[in-house]
This record gives sequence, C-alpha cells and structure tokens, in this order.
Amino acid sequence: MGNFLKTMMTNMILYDIIRYYTILYDIIRYYTILYDIILLLVNIMNTLVSIMNRLINIMNRLINIMNRLINIMNRLKGDKEKRKEKEKEKYMDKKNIRVHRSICVCIPIFYGKRRENIL
Repeated sequence: MGNFLKTMMTNMILYDIIRYYTILYDIIRYYTILYDIILLLVNIMNTLVSIMNRLINIMNRLINIMNRLINIMNRLKGDKEKRKEKEKEKYMDKKNIRVHRSICVCIPIFYGKRRENIL
C-alpha cells in the first residue's frame, strides 16, 4: 500500500512538472511567435523607410533640376529685361539724337529766317 502511494505521489508530481513545463513551453512558443511577428513588422518598416528614402532622393533630384531650370529662366528673363532696357535706351538715344538734330537744324534756320527778315 505504501508503495502504491509512493508511486501515485511520484506520478502526480511528475504530472504536475510535465504540466508546468508544457505551460512554459506554450508561453515560450507564444512569445516566439510574437517576436517573429514583431521582427516581420520591423522588416516591413525598414523596407518602407528605404522606399521613402529613395523617393526623397528622387524628389531632391527633381527639386535640383527645377532649381536649375528656374535659374536658367531667371537668366533668360534678365537677358530679356536687359535687351528691353537696351532697346529703350537706343530708342531714347535715337529720340534724343532726333531732338538734338532738330534743334541743330532749327536754330540756324530760325536765325537765318530772322536774318532774312531783318535784311
């Protein structure tokens, strides 16, 4: 009888130990699954970050190209404005030359007419 109780007690103890270990195993398996899921999410985030970095690099290149084009357009616009200013200056110079010519031509004629009138 005593032998039977000993075997029953040892069987119950072994059963409890096995049950605790299976519970521990299930907990560890659950956490490893969680860890794998977290690693998968981290990898997905890394790939998304690398894709975003590539897109940012492409956008920076496009911005640089746009800045270069804007600089070229500003230079061309400045050249057009300079040309317009030069044309205005030429026109004003021609106008001034015409005015000066008319003054130069009119004054002697005016004086000549007066001299004729006087004479």
